Amino acid sequence: MFKGNKDAANTSYLVSVRRSYLQFLFEAIGLPIRPDYWDYQYKLNHKIDEFNEINFLGIGSLDDFSVKRPKDFTLQQQIVLEQVSIIKQWTSTGGLSWKKRFKDGSGFMLNTLSANILNNNFRRFTDNENLTGLYFSNNSKETEIKLRNEVTKNINDWKIVAGFNVTNADYSNKTSIVNEGLNYDSSINFFKYGLFAQASKSFFDDRFDVSLGFRTDANTFTTQKNQLLETFSPRLSLSYALTPEKDWRLNFAMGKYFKIQPYTVLGYQDNSGNFANKDAKYTGNVHYVFGVSKNINKSTQASIEGFYKKYNNYAISVADGVSLANKGGGFEVLGNEDIVTSGIGNTYGMEVTFQQKLTKNFFGVLSYTHFKSEFTGRDGRFVSSAWNTRNLISTQLGYKFKRGWELGLKWLYQGGAPFTPFDLEASRRNYLTTGTGTEDLTRLNSQRLRSFSRVDFRVDKKWNFRRATIDLFFDFQNALLTNNPAFSQYTFERLADNSGFKTADGQALRGDGSNAIPLILANDDANFTPALGFVVEF
Repeated sequence: MFKGNKDAANTSYLVSVRRSYLQFLFEAIGLPIRPDYWDYQYKLNHKIDEFNEINFLGIGSLDDFSVKRPKDFTLQQQIVLEQVSIIKQWTSTGGLSWKKRFKDGSGFMLNTLSANILNNNFRRFTDNENLTGLYFSNNSKETEIKLRNEVTKNINDWKIVAGFNVTNADYSNKTSIVNEGLNYDSSINFFKYGLFAQASKSFFDDRFDVSLGFRTDANTFTTQKNQLLETFSPRLSLSYALTPEKDWRLNFAMGKYFKIQPYTVLGYQDNSGNFANKDAKYTGNVHYVFGVSKNINKSTQASIEGFYKKYNNYAISVADGVSLANKGGGFEVLGNEDIVTSGIGNTYGMEVTFQQKLTKNFFGVLSYTHFKSEFTGRDGRFVSSAWNTRNLISTQLGYKFKRGWELGLKWLYQGGAPFTPFDLEASRRNYLTTGTGTEDLTRLNSQRLRSFSRVDFRVDKKWNFRRATIDLFFDFQNALLTNNPAFSQYTFERLADNSGFKTADGQALRGDGSNAIPLILANDDANFTPALGFVVEF
């Protein structure tokens, strides 16, 4: 990392480039997957004069995922080689902003022009190692060019924020599903635009804070009528100090939110070349939050809040009648199909948080969330969403010792994720063409994995020089070697020399798999991932 921060200078900069070396670690410990990941970020700030400054910043990443057969080969690794997806992905986001402060000191205007790109090549092969036998391919690219204007103005103790945004969205998708004979090359280009405003003020000697506003959005692609009216989204938040010291506060917020469907949904074309989802509505959400917070001292705060979210117009697959919210437990492409926006959903629960800011060399954050999340499919029945793990605990602790030593500890606990068991007959029949098991959608998300738990810790040693800082760190993920569950995998039992599949009658394997011997493997692991690195700041 390089950083310019001379106090007298009008220009400062920051540049950072990182590379993961997990591919070398996984090869050393005998895993068949090879993730090769880079990311970078940069920022340039220039102060033109007392009232004007510009910022140029960007982030990006490169993700190249492949597989390689290790020397000591197990059946579990064979399944991973066969069923994992081959992904090549890169992202880039950059933008230029101009901030103009008003000479009367009443506020400022912020103009931003930015662009972001996501390029994703997602493939599945019958032979992933040699990249032969392609049976699914999804090569997509999303590009957004955004213009945003925002004005912040202080008027008679009211803080007013208002503005607009315009986005040019360009999306292309080349998809091939060999087993279904589906091939299409889709591209769309359209505009999204929106308006927003917010006003906030404190009353009664700053004990009562009020913020209210709205947002509305529309686009030039979908056919939903009166979009600016249909997506009008009012918001309100209130906060009241129960004591003159303002250490106890009651907090309440409610708001309505709308989001356009993902590009995978909008860009889907049927076999006739029609955009099947042009009539898709914006997904709607009404959100309520109520809670109480306590400032124990200047650096310590505790809070508890309850929340409720109600979704409407959620996407449901036409092919199988399942809500997209109830899919997606693994790596896959979601929404690349004909959908209807008739689903509804509920998410509700409570969260407790305790936060200790850095004081006397110690800091810590503890949060616990208990929630439930469920969505309807075409049959109107509520089913657990793919992320409905019910319980989440996150703890982060840190301590700064003398002479530049620091220690960090993180513990994450997550309840069991829901999953759908295999349809054994359909899995046997389809395995040779799909390479995976077939889920029994009549028992959608009816079972759960065991809970997930992981402890990470990190040790830093810093050296501070006059013009630079060097940080050498050791990072240990899953330090306690906890055995955590993953989704099971379906396969056929193999011969001892792995040259083919066993059969129940000793004859050659039939094309419909009727004489194969099914095998379902639990996919638990206890991977310990150490990392060594350094950061240099100038």
